[in-house]
Amino acid sequence: MDTIVPGALAAFVVDCSIFPLDTVKSRIQAADFQTRYPGGRGLYKGLWQGFGPVVVATLPSAALFFTTYEHAKITFTSSDTPFIGQAKAVGHAAASAVAEMAACLILTPAETIKQQRQSTSVFEDLKFRSLRQGYWALVSRNLPFTAMQFPLYEYFRQHLTGPPNYLKAGLVSGASAASAGAISALVTTPLDLVKTRIMLGPTKGEMQNAPSQTIAGVGRDIWQREGLRGLMKGGTLRSVWTALGAGIYLGSYEAGREWWGNSGKEQAQQAIEEVKEKVEEVQTS
Repeated sequence: MDTIVPGALAAFVVDCSIFPLDTVKSRIQAADFQTRYPGGRGLYKGLWQGFGPVVVATLPSAALFFTTYEHAKITFTSSDTPFIGQAKAVGHAAASAVAEMAACLILTPAETIKQQRQSTSVFEDLKFRSLRQGYWALVSRNLPFTAMQFPLYEYFRQHLTGPPNYLKAGLVSGASAASAGAISALVTTPLDLVKTRIMLGPTKGEMQNAPSQTIAGVGRDIWQREGLRGLMKGGTLRSVWTALGAGIYLGSYEAGREWWGNSGKEQAQQAIEEVKEKVEEVQTS
């Protein structure tokens, strides 16, 4: 429970905080951005479209991610684990990759609906093929992102100091996560763009000559049509909101986990003291 409850609560806090920024980023990355939002008109309307599905899915997926990550981290950073156990950064990356693949199973349908709702008022029927493509697109973005973010996060967290107890956990973890998230988000922007295009599907104008809806096919099409600048579309905004979201997310998660653990210890200690008092009363009576 010390990972499930704080992880779920942290995910909810982030969803409420940065969802409008994510909506703007998704709209900027849409292939028909200029047609749908000429001159930026309508870009900032309906910024909460798609919020419901992602909240419903994010809570259990975040709980699954952190539960898997904490257990996998113990295994992969153990000195008994060949090769990986000797390099903590590799162990953290491996643990985050396993956790991300598990969490994406829950998150993919909601992420697809969310992005379609962010760009329009309706969404297409979710077919197994589109869910499968969306899953691998989401994994292909999230695995490099978390594999980069979590080793940086653990490194920064070890080298920062702050106030004691859960306040330290929140502030230090938040600052570490914000720095690691901003760097990782910027580097993986092309993968995020490809994921967005796959989940949104081809536009009406592209239906006849739409690129193959594979990660490689969509990425190649963006490169040929829009070049490097196109591949980095939405990168600055994504880096900013990821820094904000990661700081709140992991900061509140670690603070909540520390508080939850200390609260449990205090309750256990209080129960022990009460038992001792009753035993002493019995003995003296």
